[in-house]
Amino acid sequence: MRVLDGSPLGQRDRLERLYRSDVFRDPATPATAALASYALARLGATFPEGDPLHVHELLPNAVFFRRLTALRHALLGDPEARLLVRDVLASFGWDLERTYFDRLRLRAVPSGGHRLPEARESYLAHRDTWYANPPAQANLWIAVRDVAEQEAFGFHSDYWERPIANSSASFDYGRWNALGGWQVHNDSKHYPTATEELPPAGTRLAVPAAATLLFSGTHLHGTAGHDSGRTRWSLEIRTVLLDDVTAVQPRRNLDNRSTGTTLRDFLRASDFTPFPEETARAHEQWSASETLRAEPA
Repeated sequence: MRVLDGSPLGQRDRLERLYRSDVFRDPATPATAALASYALARLGATFPEGDPLHVHELLPNAVFFRRLTALRHALLGDPEARLLVRDVLASFGWDLERTYFDRLRLRAVPSGGHRLPEARESYLAHRDTWYANPPAQANLWIAVRDVAEQEAFGFHSDYWERPIANSSASFDYGRWNALGGWQVHNDSKHYPTATEELPPAGTRLAVPAAATLLFSGTHLHGTAGHDSGRTRWSLEIRTVLLDDVTAVQPRRNLDNRSTGTTLRDFLRASDFTPFPEETARAHEQWSASETLRAEPA
């Protein structure tokens, strides 16, 4: 795994390097700064008690997470957020006619949050493919405020080409959504994770406000606990290039046995039309066949 800072490469070359484990860290652009400012404005309205970096200290945990859940849900369908996301993708020179993106995700990792039993699932190491995401998925991660290395999530880069025992075979995306999806905590939901012991993540990257990380959804990674005294705020845009959905599947399906597909959640960047059903169905069928093939006779 190499970290490429401020690379001038375009979308096609970036994706090819991404599929070989490289991670891109890019400085803020006017478009990413606008998206970060939008998020800060929404945070200010949601948490008027004080600075979003420290508001977790001013509110009971239940109140903090209840408001956070409501805000995250509101961002999913906000038309302004979609336009800002499109501007971000355009600023990187991506092909908006062939690129699709999932709805904007807001993440919060409060200082000491890893000690809360109700937050345990947020810290599980995983590949995004274990949650029925396509192997061709590229994640664009944006720091809302400066993120120090100790506050960052971590990559287990030793497992890029190395399968690991995991519980993804118990994950079905249809059932996940029926239980509330990402926005609802439910004890009946299954969160796939590694089932063998892992060493601490070896690579954690500091990211200035409005700067970005671009990495593959097949990277084994996970949120790490921290005691910085601040809340880490970040945004995530999951993207996929239509041309790569089928081509990358056999190259990057190391150990995923989940079923279903997230692709029906994705929208075309140019005009926000839904992801093509034929390709989504093909990915869903491929996932099911991979799971069946892995089961003992």
